[in-house]
Amino acid sequence: MNFRKTFEIERERIDKIPAFFRGRGYKLEKSLPNNYTFKRGAGWIAPLTSDIKSCPTRVEVILTEREGNTVQVLVLYDIETMGMVVPRSQQEKIRAELDSLYVSTKTK
Repeated sequence: MNFRKTFEIERERIDKIPAFFRGRGYKLEKSLPNNYTFKRGAGWIAPLTSDIKSCPTRVEVILTEREGNTVQVLVLYDIETMGMVVPRSQQEKIRAELDSLYVSTKTK
């Protein structure tokens, strides 16, 4: 299952991105100047849970410089649901997480 969100933030706010994901149980797998990769979840637990946040998840955050002091943020979620039917309520958890990322990078 894949989710995607794009938004723009001020350049000095990009340091909030790793803190946001760490606070939600992700581990930083890779950090480059314009790219972060985070992982969460375990493959063995996916069939035993109904919580999508426990499924193996890989998040790519790609930063693209814009004019002035802004950066475009592209967030790509890849969630291994192992063929399970994911209810809309569980999908909304990930959408809410994406919305929280946007809000947390916008506020001081």
